[in-house]
Amino acid sequence: MKSFPLFFISAVLIHAINGFSPGLMRRRISSQLHSVPFVRSFLGKGSEAIVRNGVVLISPAEEFHHFYRQAAIYIYTMGEAEDGSDYLIRGLILDHPTAFSVGESMPNAPPALCENRIFRGGDRGGEGIILLHDHADWEVEEIGNSGVYQGGWDAARTTEKVKENSCKVFFNYCEFTEVELEGLLGMKREDGDAWMSLEVDPKFVLDGSYDRGDAWKRLRNAVMQLSAD
Repeated sequence: MKSFPLFFISAVLIHAINGFSPGLMRRRISSQLHSVPFVRSFLGKGSEAIVRNGVVLISPAEEFHHFYRQAAIYIYTMGEAEDGSDYLIRGLILDHPTAFSVGESMPNAPPALCENRIFRGGDRGGEGIILLHDHADWEVEEIGNSGVYQGGWDAARTTEKVKENSCKVFFNYCEFTEVELEGLLGMKREDGDAWMSLEVDPKFVLDGSYDRGDAWKRLRNAVMQLSAD
């Protein structure tokens, strides 16, 4: 899949004409979030949310899709489908652990990763396995400016030991067309709740201790508390 940057900016001009800039809210919340060690910046809410490689999308409280409910989704690739039929955005749910380890589930698993839990990244992708990590020396491309890298299985197999929470393994992923994601972000709820976009610390993405919904709760609680101040 060819990768290109994509920004969702629908409704920004409308708000600016009406005297309100979504950027002002983003900057206000981002400045307050500097006190939250695992959050780098707030990138908007609903149809004003910025979506690009390396951000985390967190669902609203009343999202009832089986996989997206109470989910924190890390966007790891964006671009045209192989056949050129559509523009696709793919992400990994950070906090849906399975009961299985890498060693139990993967033939020829890297010894250093055998004890790591496998997380279910979404409902697409068959049985594909995805490795995220923070090892810049494994010579694979960084995802956006997130400090997180994808791939590097050969390097992992030759590494005797990795630091805790420096690698995370997923099977499957979430996939959206541009239209589908715009519809999801633009969905209005009576209480004003909506999907939100954040940049977070790489250790937050790679944390292997999450139970279901843990990453979502931590991020959402941080943003909602500051929004209410």
